[in-house]
Amino acid sequence: MEPRTRAIAAWWCLGAPVITWFAWRRAEADLRAKFLRIVLPLLALSIVVLISVCNPSTRVLSAAGQPVGLAARNDYLRFLPSTVWPADTIGDFVFKAGLILVGLNILLAKPRRRHQRLLLAGIAANTAVLAFVGSLYNLAGATKILGIVSSPNQHFFASFVYYNHWGGFAVLGAAAAAGLGIDYYRHSCGVPWRDTPALIYAVAALFILLSLPISGARASSAVGAVFVVVVALRLYVSKGPGNRRGLITAIAMAASIALIATMTFFIAGKSADFMARKTAAEFADLQTGGIGDARIPIYKETWKLFLQKPVFGWGWHSYRYAFRRVQTLEFKMQTEQKEMSFFVDAHNDWLQLLAEMGLVGALLVLASVAGVTRVAACRWWRMSPSFEILTGLGCLGMLASVDFPFACPAIFVAASTLVSTAGSIASRRERQAYRSGSSEAGSLAAFTSQ
Repeated sequence: MEPRTRAIAAWWCLGAPVITWFAWRRAEADLRAKFLRIVLPLLALSIVVLISVCNPSTRVLSAAGQPVGLAARNDYLRFLPSTVWPADTIGDFVFKAGLILVGLNILLAKPRRRHQRLLLAGIAANTAVLAFVGSLYNLAGATKILGIVSSPNQHFFASFVYYNHWGGFAVLGAAAAAGLGIDYYRHSCGVPWRDTPALIYAVAALFILLSLPISGARASSAVGAVFVVVVALRLYVSKGPGNRRGLITAIAMAASIALIATMTFFIAGKSADFMARKTAAEFADLQTGGIGDARIPIYKETWKLFLQKPVFGWGWHSYRYAFRRVQTLEFKMQTEQKEMSFFVDAHNDWLQLLAEMGLVGALLVLASVAGVTRVAACRWWRMSPSFEILTGLGCLGMLASVDFPFACPAIFVAASTLVSTAGSIASRRERQAYRSGSSEAGSLAAFTSQ
């Protein structure tokens, strides 16, 4: 999230529209139709944002380049979309649009199976390296990011300033690793799974998830546990409750979970103690009439902000300025924001989306998500690695209901890339099944043999 890093990423995104153009020219008619179901709602959202930029509702009062207050304008059209600070709105929206397009190009370009696996392997390996390095520094009690850069937040991990941002990225990386591992394990086409990279990816996924409690992030640790449980149940049920192989798989997964719990207790004792003490302090504050964690008051006041402009909202990326209009309490997040009496994020991305873009923007986002689900039939989405990737994205959505992972560009582009890759794999399998007219097992064998 550091400005220089965002600038570098933004420059790289400039090539995305060119790739989209060439991929569009090569794409088949059915793939173009599927792509349009995703992109057209996003284009409509872009129009709403562009109108809001041309119709600012307030004038920002700044000093030394920093916002210090808002002054209402009476010359804007109230029935049209508007925004609080046009420069921030257009800058952040174009950047996020570029990150989304980077991912969607994977869906449109139809990469080969080998390239799809390489992409997922790269994401998994990158996440595993960060988990390893971050765990070492965390256990060593480092006070600077990678021992070099001072962090504005004392709860950082690896190269992430905020540990719950690491948590969101880690869940996505674990989903990529687990998806590849299970894909090799179940669809080895006659090759013994021990001779495939299945075990390596499984270990990588578990190691990435182990880094979550080491980081001290409570919400991320919870969604990581949900991911493990869902994948373990899926492995067991898919083999059948009475199947010996399924029982062995379930026992192995249970042993892995127990191993994670044991290692967390002994290795990450300091982080586990921090999470326990922080939770206990919040409950004690609630019992004495305090607010405990500041999220609940923030959510209530964010809802009030939404009700003031329920149709189009306050404008993309305007929460940090508009929230001060309804803020009534000088509350502070415990430990994370000791010196801040205002908030730049709602700590709930879905509620913040409603406040910033209103019902119209939220419906357009849902329409785009619905377009992604229609890339392939449900049964092809349920196959590995698409299922594990969707599970990871679902867990990220859970985290977004209590934090703000989508404010982190690394998570944004990783999520866009993974959902597009999962959709590309599911769509490719569906097309092969349709063309061959074979059963699901036969089409799968043809697919995995490539």
